[in-house]
Amino acid sequence: MTVLAPFLRRHRSSPLAPRGLGPRRPLAGGACVLVAAAGLSAAPVVGGSDTAQARPITPVVEHPALADLPEQRVAAQGRSTTRSGPADHVVTGTGNASLVGLTWLPRTAPADGTRVEVRGRDSTGRWTAWTATSVEADTDPVAEAAGRVTRVGTEPVWFGPVTSVQVRFADAAAAKVRTGRLELVEPRRAAADARSSAPAASARAATSRPAVLSRAAWGANESLRSCTPSYGSTTLASVVHHTAGSNNYTKAQSAAIVRGVYAYHTRSRGWCDIGYNALVDRYGQVFEGRYGGLDRPVTGAHTTGFNTDTFGVSVLGTFSTAAPPAAAVNALTNLLAWRASSFYRNPTGTTVLTSRSSNSRYRAGTKVTMPFILGHRNLGYTECPGNAFYPRLGALRTAVAARTAYTSSPLYRRWASLGGASGRLGPVWRGEAPMPFGARTVFQNARAGYAVGSSTRILGSGIDALYWRSGGPGRWGAPLTDEQLGTRGSWVSFSAGYSAAWSPATGSQPLHGSLGAYWLRTGAENSPVGFPREPERALANGWSQQFRVANVYVKRGGAS
Repeated sequence: MTVLAPFLRRHRSSPLAPRGLGPRRPLAGGACVLVAAAGLSAAPVVGGSDTAQARPITPVVEHPALADLPEQRVAAQGRSTTRSGPADHVVTGTGNASLVGLTWLPRTAPADGTRVEVRGRDSTGRWTAWTATSVEADTDPVAEAAGRVTRVGTEPVWFGPVTSVQVRFADAAAAKVRTGRLELVEPRRAAADARSSAPAASARAATSRPAVLSRAAWGANESLRSCTPSYGSTTLASVVHHTAGSNNYTKAQSAAIVRGVYAYHTRSRGWCDIGYNALVDRYGQVFEGRYGGLDRPVTGAHTTGFNTDTFGVSVLGTFSTAAPPAAAVNALTNLLAWRASSFYRNPTGTTVLTSRSSNSRYRAGTKVTMPFILGHRNLGYTECPGNAFYPRLGALRTAVAARTAYTSSPLYRRWASLGGASGRLGPVWRGEAPMPFGARTVFQNARAGYAVGSSTRILGSGIDALYWRSGGPGRWGAPLTDEQLGTRGSWVSFSAGYSAAWSPATGSQPLHGSLGAYWLRTGAENSPVGFPREPERALANGWSQQFRVANVYVKRGGAS
């Protein structure tokens, strides 16, 4: 091995094609490793590729002001009426819609919990029954942090296609109700609605992730999203909701309902995205909700004061008097079992939540102990998830627990042995997911855990990010050990012949083949060339890699 300045000068002006990190044939037995003074320019980092998405659908939303619509005063149902006595006001609006709600600016909104009723008239002239909905003070903390103007609103009500809508409200609330807007949402139909199907569920995690229809599959137009996702620390609880409106929708209408809720939350209420993390229909289909990853603690807008570190799931329909169908409950059970298992949470246990808003049932800063699976009404002034659904949450917890099996996971056992959520790894930030060789969990304290068979490996965030940018398990294989920690940096090797090294001065860099073998053989962090500063690069007659102290070359064809 020699240090050759002429070799460096000879190749400094040569065309240097960036070299990928894919497998290559071993060099001929006469290959020569050369070391020269550092100085080559940086090479590109290997990255991923974009994935194609399904055609998005843009709902149509109209916002007529209630004050501009025709109004009648009618006798309150079941009560005698005098000039000053109780009466109902009925406002009528026209326009094509399938989902309807009402919104107000916060300073003029009726009190939280104020009841209004809505109904719709279809193209044949038939009116639906009156459906009650109520004012909810739920807000989107992500939108507010971004400085967006948001509106107070009711739960949206799904009718299916109607051409006129009536809103009924009592005298006591009339002045404030009339300051709002009627929100007419037409989510539009798509041929894909009738043939959408969820991907097959994974069968290799501790509890399998259920089949889920992605945002692309239900036609989410991502241009309606106005903020980047915000994340909490973990999942402390799962909050169960219902939407509102008809329970008699068809399976082909479910995707349109989800699009309608998405448009109502973003276009009508000014939120960043749909409020729920996931939605479930009466047929047992599960829909991905707020953008950012179902396996991460995405902050939603489903429970004022308690959106951070909670997983909000809404069942499509109204369950004030009717219980949710068995298919919906079964799908909800599978979804919550997967969430609890992947975040290492006991579904029949309790959790401590801290209120972040005095608009909830609890003043900001109040700590409350709640079941891991709870209803919206536990935390807010609402009937949600309905009087017929709420009493069934105890049975739901028991059913979820019967399908939860995370204690057998090697990663869970390693995490628990290190102190669990209060240990050096911290709480689970990204739920356990299957890998070709086992499983992976990401923890809050910038560590990723891997199960390789029955054993485990722990990697730091820098090397773990490089691993995934470079192809992950498909290219590098499984990590062979925990990340090795030295005094000046760290490193780890993978089963497909790659290694990665990290130091504060150089960041994370890949190593491969003879160059990687040389660095490891000469002492890793104690190698005379120091930590790598860039990936290896292709030369006309070999490869090079820049290290902190010197450049290392692999030359083809024998002695230089």
